[in-house]
Amino acid sequence: MKEKISWHFCDHCRGQIPVLDQGYMVEEKTCRLFCSESCIVKYYDPLIDLLANDEKQYRKKNNINEKLEISEAKQRKLLSSVLEQPDEIWSCSDQLGCEYFFQIKKVSTQPTWMILVCFRFKQKPSFILHHVLTHSSQMMQYYQKGTLVTQNEEIVDDQALTNEEIIVPEKFMEQVESLRSSFLASILSKRDEQDIPIEDFHLFEEYIEPTISQPEEVFEYEDKSGHLVHAFIRDFEKMDDCFFYIVLSLKLDPTMQPAENRLDDEVFIPVLAFPTIDEQLYLSFKKGICLTRKAVN
Repeated sequence: MKEKISWHFCDHCRGQIPVLDQGYMVEEKTCRLFCSESCIVKYYDPLIDLLANDEKQYRKKNNINEKLEISEAKQRKLLSSVLEQPDEIWSCSDQLGCEYFFQIKKVSTQPTWMILVCFRFKQKPSFILHHVLTHSSQMMQYYQKGTLVTQNEEIVDDQALTNEEIIVPEKFMEQVESLRSSFLASILSKRDEQDIPIEDFHLFEEYIEPTISQPEEVFEYEDKSGHLVHAFIRDFEKMDDCFFYIVLSLKLDPTMQPAENRLDDEVFIPVLAFPTIDEQLYLSFKKGICLTRKAVN
């Protein structure tokens, strides 16, 4: 048997990957290989920006002006739904053979659609490049590109969006979106390479609500930009594996809500939620003022 060579390098940082199994691949029809999740994000940053700008230009050109305000928790729930049970999957390749997928799902009878632009690897979504939430059928049809790969019978999740959602001001959500990027970059720089992969985060979304409603620990601290952040922390067990779940949130100022929708209870809008088995990463969020302390058995 001929000996196989093992000359593999990260397509972003060019660092050597000694063993192929230690690398990350997100595209099925290319040989692009990465040494870490952070290198994946950095490599595709220009494409992510291009897709975001393409949506803006299409909206402007066709006068599709929408303000869909939903909480971060609800958005993550919708993303998970479109990842796992899309109504349609479209496939389109560029001139070099790079294949892009468009997963579309009707998430409300209003109607409302969520669209994901992503890569797929081994017949599963591997990396999300862009997502769109829209009431516009024209906007939805814009992403029906290339060839229809999968089409399910129309299934509308009436519980996905309801009339009883918390009204979150657009300005506040813009702040949340901006902070999410900086929080994610910070976590990527700290986390251990053996930690739970980012592409698996959606599999843990069910832990967002119990972590916020019944946290074991809550810390309040001020980040470098002066924002008051609340870190909700709780440990869980899944398939005999223990992990920490951390939800970084901003407290919604009640005066920012319309008077008719104002709630008496405190409302925390998740900025970033993630599981981790990295104890050092968990400990890095135990700072500031401890509002809830973990019980000692």
